Amino acid sequence: MCARDTHDGVARVQRPTQLEGSDAQQVCACDAPCKGRNSQNLRLLRLARLSSAMHRHARLMITGDASLSVRSHIGRQRRQPHYVKLADKALFCVGVAYCPFMQWVMLTHSDYFALCYATSIILLLSWRAWSFSRRKLHYFLLDFCYYVNALCLLYLWLSAAGPAPRLFRVVFALSNGPLLVAVAVWRNALVFHSIDKVTTTLVHALPPCLMYCLRWLPTEDSSLPISTHRADDARGAMAPSDVWVNALGAYVLWQLGYLLLTEVLVADRLAADAELLTSLKWLARDSRGFMNRLCHVVNERLGLMAPDDAFDEKTWHTKITFWSAQFLYTLLTLLLAPLMFDLHWIHAATLVCFLMSTVWQAASYYIEVFSQRYAQQFAGVAVVDELKET
Repeated sequence: MCARDTHDGVARVQRPTQLEGSDAQQVCACDAPCKGRNSQNLRLLRLARLSSAMHRHARLMITGDASLSVRSHIGRQRRQPHYVKLADKALFCVGVAYCPFMQWVMLTHSDYFALCYATSIILLLSWRAWSFSRRKLHYFLLDFCYYVNALCLLYLWLSAAGPAPRLFRVVFALSNGPLLVAVAVWRNALVFHSIDKVTTTLVHALPPCLMYCLRWLPTEDSSLPISTHRADDARGAMAPSDVWVNALGAYVLWQLGYLLLTEVLVADRLAADAELLTSLKWLARDSRGFMNRLCHVVNERLGLMAPDDAFDEKTWHTKITFWSAQFLYTLLTLLLAPLMFDLHWIHAATLVCFLMSTVWQAASYYIEVFSQRYAQQFAGVAVVDELKET
């Protein structure tokens, strides 16, 4: 700064004294870092402005709106009718192609069917775990059907090291008994455009197909010890103890573990969150479902419930009712296992009948339900578009 004073009425400007020597060097040494930091901050500011401008330009080019993020734009586009239809068509094509491919592998390259099964079920269950966790349905993954698939994968892994005939018969009985009959009981449908429905169907249908392939289409290739082990497991007959001790014991083990987890370890969490579903909660609330209506009728006949009563998922009466129903269902369906293990034609006919039921349910869904829902899904969108045009 310049100093200004007056002397003899004349204004004079007093120039600052010029620093010399060490004082000037100290001032320069102090100013240099400040100037360096200022220039660096200026460069960073310019880079930030340039990056922001590039982002806005990219958003404008992709979404048509500089203030709309690409993720939001993709989310909106996915809900547009033409994108939904395109995704449904692609899923339908993949689903239709998957069925003859698996059949071709089973009949012509049966030694690779186990690999196809393991790959398919791991991918589908990985997707289901992600999907269910987002919808608070992840406790459904504790259900018996997933337990049987885990036993299938365990057997495939152990059979690589050596024969496991007892485990093979356990998996065979559970797959072709409770799991296979569940295809019809729960009305599984091969609705190819719905990955959720296809996953549910394959979770129940693939283990019986795997056991059919291992039992009746073994490959005894000496160059593949794993094939020899599985062929050895499939020989012989199924003893009563294989069903009523080993297989039923595996079921009881799953049931006890399920009760320990849902009634002790995470009971408080399930009670506090009504939206956090388990299969028991779903069965108790589904008053129109087959299992709910059947259990209700039995309780009425026994005098335990009135016609207007509804199941309460929190009471022990409801819990014991559905646990008992599942246990009796398992006992009855296990009766099929020895017949299918001993007689090829019974196993093949039973498997075809239950698999055809998935096709029938899919046809019923497409003709009676889907045709109307699909049109209604886009009816509101069409009305909005017409209003925009007018």
